Amino acid sequence: MFKYDIYRKPSDSASGGYKVWGYSIQSDDLVVVWGSAIGSKQFKRWSFGSPAEARRAAVDRSSKKVREGYEEVQAVYVEGNDFPSFDSKGWPESHTSLPEEVVIDPKVGAIKSTNRVIHWNVLPKGSKRSNKKESRLLLVKAKMLLDRVIHQSKLPGAVFDARSAQVGSWSIDLEGEQTFIGGSLKTEEGVDPLLVLLAWKKAVDASGESVTLSICDDESQPLDMNIRKLSAQLAIYGEDIESVRDRAELLGLLLPKLKITVANDCEFDDFSL
Repeated sequence: MFKYDIYRKPSDSASGGYKVWGYSIQSDDLVVVWGSAIGSKQFKRWSFGSPAEARRAAVDRSSKKVREGYEEVQAVYVEGNDFPSFDSKGWPESHTSLPEEVVIDPKVGAIKSTNRVIHWNVLPKGSKRSNKKESRLLLVKAKMLLDRVIHQSKLPGAVFDARSAQVGSWSIDLEGEQTFIGGSLKTEEGVDPLLVLLAWKKAVDASGESVTLSICDDESQPLDMNIRKLSAQLAIYGEDIESVRDRAELLGLLLPKLKITVANDCEFDDFSL
């Protein structure tokens, strides 16, 4: 679930209506959406070195919008890759209610949830995003890496085909010529999807391709890719490093334990001269 801060302004066009502009901080990324309240929308994503840098950029851009005559409307919350929708006066008409189990940390403006959510997205790096054809090609390569992770691991309950990837009750839509893939992972969907995301990121990082997979917690903090350092995240699912070891080994997140068998009463030939 992502938070969008929304602003609106009366349109200068003869037909009237309102223009809308909004932003969302997603891990190290700043996502901005804008357009006519009842027309098509555009969006753009920028990557920064940290959530704090992304937030500073958001403050700069929103302050500029206020100087241009935009007024802040309200914050809205959307799932996965969705964007807010609006009525003719620029008021968000969907995704406006905040679920009871979700609260906002006033210190950092991050979303916390008793259900705990992991956010993830796959997208081309830097300038590659401006070229839609190249973006689609890079995401196809990222999908192929996910295919390899799932098929080589033979993780029970994990399935990949041309239309989707599924791990238990969690699934990713892979259809169409996408330039962005992302979504959320909820606690009730179990720990296996998180393990697959970690293995997928490991494969993406090792590929050398100009594409990145970002995984962050519900406080917009990137997850450590060393599974041994994720004891707090595993505990949310009622798991620990030993309970997930077999699955983590299948996915290449842990090396297999060295099993040493001690033989008793062995007979050795005497090769001494």
